[in-house]
Amino acid sequence: IRDNIIDSDHTGILLMRASNNMICNNIFINDGVGIRATVYFYQNTIINNSFIGNGFDIGILDDDSSFYNNTISGNTINDKPLIYFENKFNKTIDENSGQIILLGCDNITIRNHEIANTYIGIYIGHSENILIENNSIQSCAYGILIRSSGHNHDIRILNNSIQSCSTGCSIFRSSGCDIAYNEFFNELKGQGLNLYQSSSCNVTNNYFKFNSIGIATSSTKCNISRNDISNNLRSGIHISSGGNEIKFNNFKRNGLSIFGDVRFYYDSGDDYRNLWYSNYWNRPRLLPKFIIGYYTVFYGFIRVYAGLQVDWNPASEPYDI
Repeated sequence: IRDNIIDSDHTGILLMRASNNMICNNIFINDGVGIRATVYFYQNTIINNSFIGNGFDIGILDDDSSFYNNTISGNTINDKPLIYFENKFNKTIDENSGQIILLGCDNITIRNHEIANTYIGIYIGHSENILIENNSIQSCAYGILIRSSGHNHDIRILNNSIQSCSTGCSIFRSSGCDIAYNEFFNELKGQGLNLYQSSSCNVTNNYFKFNSIGIATSSTKCNISRNDISNNLRSGIHISSGGNEIKFNNFKRNGLSIFGDVRFYYDSGDDYRNLWYSNYWNRPRLLPKFIIGYYTVFYGFIRVYAGLQVDWNPASEPYDI
């Protein structure tokens, strides 16, 4: 597929169970995805293409045998290089790139990039020992997307500014990630951070402001502490899991109801207890802060408010974060 102008509102080219294809010298113009690769993606050559306002997307790859021996080089996104590393080790990426994709990589540092107007700013899949720091990411569907990566706190996301994205950072089945000192400002339209089935993550010293939801999590054994979570349209935290510690955070002016700071979802039969400790809840409090949970019945059409968790020792003044 070569020398075309491909203008699509969704996906320009979809590669599914695709091998030994060549895609070169094309121009992709849209607000969606230029090329999406998913399920057994190997031995393809994608070179010298120009992406404008979209980019390259890696769909769900079940395991690290789903991709290998692809040649992706010489491509640009909004006139900046598209960086694609597959099974690379011990590298630092510090040139100003338009999009960065790592598959099966180890010991990679990504720093000092300004990425905007692409589908995914930084994509990490099946990789270990990754440091993402001091980057500015704007106007993407996903600012940072982590899939099936890391263990023992070797994925670190530090000191980044993520703005105007549908999801600032999504961590999908990647346990033990550290997310610290980042700013998530998404113009009331998206989630700041989404932790999906990713246990033992540390979320500390971040700003979650002016998102639709500050933090959405279905993960367990996570430490969410010393974050400033304020002015998020729907809720500060939307949590549907247990075994987490949420402590020393500022909750200020989230949502439009008493459930704005926390929306807590129960699933019948599961133990969803979390530890809430010494958070600041909009104003000084002498009495404990009660956190009401709910569960849905009849396929989500009816919500029943039930269950209670408590911050027994709420902070009397906001923390300096």
